[in-house]
Amino acid sequence: MPDYDGRGNPDADAGSWALWIPRVVLAPLYLIHEYVLRRPLGALVTHAERARWADTAVQIFTFGEHNQNVIVPTALYDFGLLPCVGFYYAGDGVFAEGNDLRVHAATWGPKWINVTAADRYAIDNDRRIQARFEFKRSEDNLFFGVGPAVTSETQSRYGLERTEGSLGYRRSLGGASRIDVDAGVHRIAFVEGECCGDPSLDSRVAAGEVMAPPGYRSPYTSAFGHLELTLDQRRPRPEPGGGGYLHLRGAPSVDLGGRRSWLEYGGEVGHAIDLTGHRRTLRMQLALDFVDSITGAPVPFTEYPVAGGERMPGFVPAG
Repeated sequence: MPDYDGRGNPDADAGSWALWIPRVVLAPLYLIHEYVLRRPLGALVTHAERARWADTAVQIFTFGEHNQNVIVPTALYDFGLLPCVGFYYAGDGVFAEGNDLRVHAATWGPKWINVTAADRYAIDNDRRIQARFEFKRSEDNLFFGVGPAVTSETQSRYGLERTEGSLGYRRSLGGASRIDVDAGVHRIAFVEGECCGDPSLDSRVAAGEVMAPPGYRSPYTSAFGHLELTLDQRRPRPEPGGGGYLHLRGAPSVDLGGRRSWLEYGGEVGHAIDLTGHRRTLRMQLALDFVDSITGAPVPFTEYPVAGGERMPGFVPAG
């Protein structure tokens, strides 16, 4: 504190030899942080801004007469899951004006493969149609059990192979509000699954540690419909991001090879506050997910709601 009265500041002036102990102990960490990390990174970022490296990167990854195509490498590493590397391609005006193509492919060898392709055609400013295909094979899926009483003591892994094709229609209702309708078919098959030192679900079931979840190891093909209604007061970018929203959805499914059918439904209601007017938002929401059997036959556990995904981010989705 400044010495306003001229009588000295005993609290600031009084030194203690004991303070030098943490100073000496922490000095190597300080030197590494300051001269190995902070200052070199700061100099690199400053040089990149002055040399306009971002413009160069854009030129590297975009191509086409009007730079309407972009392809970028991707990499994902998440603790407790298999990593992956791949690429993402986005093309506007592909094959016809108003037709956009999006492709993402990533892999970590045969243990993790994901290929997604979506072709979107804008009928006008408010309507669009989409054809989508996805294939995903993953051997690192987490399973803890079924129900609210599960614990991490039964954590295990299983492999899943999913193939899905769908057609969709979107109608804008103004602003961020919209209605989405999709219909398609997906096939679920099970493969061997092990990862990250966890035992496989097969071994835990064989040892009697957990019960096999409904539908496990029984492949199936189902047809589904999907209806979503979004009412949103928030305005599209770059407008401020505050406002309330309501999202409702329902998705009936029918097992094409059996007598099972089920209905998934749920929604979110919430409100976002833009703290600065530049999309630094604080959001609170309530999300609910349900699945009910229509015919009374058990619903495959792979169709169960899980804590995670887009509606409740922050949790790793698990069966």
